[in-house]
Amino acid sequence: MAQFLTGHGENGRYLHKIGKREDESCVDCLLTDGKDHAVFECPRWYGERNEAFSKIGGVLTPDNIVQKMCQNETDWGIIQRFITLVIGTREREGRQ
Repeated sequence: MAQFLTGHGENGRYLHKIGKREDESCVDCLLTDGKDHAVFECPRWYGERNEAFSKIGGVLTPDNIVQKMCQNETDWGIIQRFITLVIGTREREGRQ
């Protein structure tokens, strides 16, 4: 969660900034891969994203995600599992 919230994680923009990537492109869709890209935009995570959004009962955005996480433990758990899935998968694949 900290990696997602700070942008210091497995995303093209950060990895390019620290010299681990030649560009900022997403490895899945080739769009610019900033800290929010995989969670909110990348087509690869469409199904998982929509499942999490439907469980919460609304769309998450960069502007409302922290507020939604703090609403109740159920929403926190749903969002945490989704973000952990995305970030964890990207980290594992990045090591391969």
